[in-house]
Amino acid sequence: LLRDFELCHATNMAGTDRSDIYAIVAEDIATLLQRDLHSMDYRASTSAEFWLKRDVGRSLAKGPVMTSVYGSREFGLVDQLITWLQEREPDVPISRWDDEYVRPARYMAKKFVGVIRDRLDSTMRLEQWLKEVSKTCMRENRYIEFESPSGFPLRFGFEVEKKQRVVTDLHGSRRWTFAERPHAKGQLSARATNRGITANVVHSIDAALCHAVVQRCQFVAAPLLTNHDCFATVPADAIFLHDALLHELRELHKPDWLQEIRSQVSRNAGVRLLKPPVRGNISPGVIGENSYVFS
Repeated sequence: LLRDFELCHATNMAGTDRSDIYAIVAEDIATLLQRDLHSMDYRASTSAEFWLKRDVGRSLAKGPVMTSVYGSREFGLVDQLITWLQEREPDVPISRWDDEYVRPARYMAKKFVGVIRDRLDSTMRLEQWLKEVSKTCMRENRYIEFESPSGFPLRFGFEVEKKQRVVTDLHGSRRWTFAERPHAKGQLSARATNRGITANVVHSIDAALCHAVVQRCQFVAAPLLTNHDCFATVPADAIFLHDALLHELRELHKPDWLQEIRSQVSRNAGVRLLKPPVRGNISPGVIGENSYVFS
């Protein structure tokens, strides 16, 4: 969406060789751990040693990378890493939780934040822009409305919340009432809307690709089984399906969808929006040329 060649290559959207953004981030993390291990900082060295004794690989990196794209930040990463440690070492007594779970998770979360900021800068800029779009529309109490690439109508906008659900390890789920000034019924909240706006926009693009592939297979009566971003067919139609996926991926990303979203939202909400971010170092025509993107 931002025409970022490096990130397209890292996710097999461009180029000719196989790549893996999760493995790339994991390698960066491993390099930082080795640097801390041999440093003169005792606390950093001890934390690095703790993690190097565990499987710091692709499986660990996948969660933080994927959720960071959709808005998770350091606090959320700490929770993920604590859960990861608890699943692998569930019998740690409560008195040791801080040493075995919390402090190591905080240390590693900071490492992930730095690496993700460097490797996925474009996705952070996209999220920031979408949140600015939300804030601009919510100030005028207008919904964010546009059509997905497949023509599906979308509307984003949540009302100001009176209560929020909070899940804790020790006390279960609780509902907290905000002590905010009274608000009119129907008042929209940028805070509530922003929590899912990036994921929702990206999923609308994913859904458009899925829709296009289903239509192409239907046109030639090719059997198809699909679930989000996974596609299957009978062996005789495997080559056709793979070619169709690459073709539809390339066609989907030829238009500048961020600019189109900006135009539609501006027109529908009657607001003036900032220009969307763009890296601009890849030609849209080469998106989808890498056969490893669906394999």
